[in-house]
Amino acid sequence: MSTHVVIGGSGFIGSHLTRALTGRGDDVIVIARHPPLDGISGVVYERGDARLPSLGLSADRIAHIRALCPVVWNLAANLSFRDEEFRAVQTDNTLIATHGSAFANTVGERYIFVSTAYVSGKPTGAQIPEQAIEAPVHRNAYESSKWEAESIVRSQTKIPFVILRPSIVIGDAYPEHAVGCTFGYYRYSYMFYVFKEYLATLRSTSRLHPLVLLFGIRNGSSRGRIACTRLIVPFPFESRVNMVPVGHVVAVMTAILSSEAAFRAGAVIHITHPNPPPYAELASTLCDDLGIEGVRFFPVPRQVFRAGFLLLRTLYPGKKKEFVSASKYLPYITETYDFERSASRAYALPDPPPLTPDFLHGVNVRAVTEVFPGFRSASPSA
Repeated sequence: MSTHVVIGGSGFIGSHLTRALTGRGDDVIVIARHPPLDGISGVVYERGDARLPSLGLSADRIAHIRALCPVVWNLAANLSFRDEEFRAVQTDNTLIATHGSAFANTVGERYIFVSTAYVSGKPTGAQIPEQAIEAPVHRNAYESSKWEAESIVRSQTKIPFVILRPSIVIGDAYPEHAVGCTFGYYRYSYMFYVFKEYLATLRSTSRLHPLVLLFGIRNGSSRGRIACTRLIVPFPFESRVNMVPVGHVVAVMTAILSSEAAFRAGAVIHITHPNPPPYAELASTLCDDLGIEGVRFFPVPRQVFRAGFLLLRTLYPGKKKEFVSASKYLPYITETYDFERSASRAYALPDPPPLTPDFLHGVNVRAVTEVFPGFRSASPSA
């Protein structure tokens, strides 16, 4: 039995990891700024702040944790993509890396830092390596701060470590943490949900509304569904969306614990999908799950697609902030990334399962029934 300290363990990936570790019979201490009131049974929750020296913990608590010789995980991050928060994101995530490494050096035997596959910045058409990336062009503070954070981990961590880089992580999420899913699959798909509700409202209030006539909106095949017989939705041709189930991410995280070679090497490991689904397949499944029938998809250059997405704000001005928030994630959904996966093979890590329509259906249904209703009262966030 091992002991683990999970910094940021109350978030989306962290909560799944914590459950997996306790399921193995290991002891887990979660350090979070806002520990849950109803946490996971058997887990010790400590109030701390990864941006502070010693994570804000007292000397006595540090000494107690050191005696346990734990594995230290760092999943804490400021995930905001908001332009006005650029400096705060940069500062927070570099502090989290700095104090996380110092804490791990003080108390831990091994250290796992969770970054993102998108530290690579804009795709260049070449395969994105797991090791050195020369002068990436970053699109936001999150990408650039995680790039700098990785450099801090490499230079300042004195114990064996690995860096994990997941792509878009999807799976079961609960409303208060759904927005924190890596690169916001829920935040993006919420726009389809909003659009469907808007069209349904138009249909119910005015069958002669210009958009009702233009899109051929009528009742669908069953209650709660609508048919849009003349709605053509553009999609970025040749675009594939690199997503991995949170269960697979956790499986890789726990499997890496058995690889001493990875820790000795300070390995950087992409947790990405080797066969990501085409955007059109993803959008078609999403529309069906949301109850939008009869939609036809038309391939366009990604620049045209992005322009069209932004134009949707004019159709639903009451959700302008949400559309702006979702637009921050468009590059990760409209561009194709070719991530190297040599480390997964070298360290015999599990491959992700196929992203079948049934799996995506489960994710979407949970979003519609449990997650999206909570977005109504939540402020837009990244």
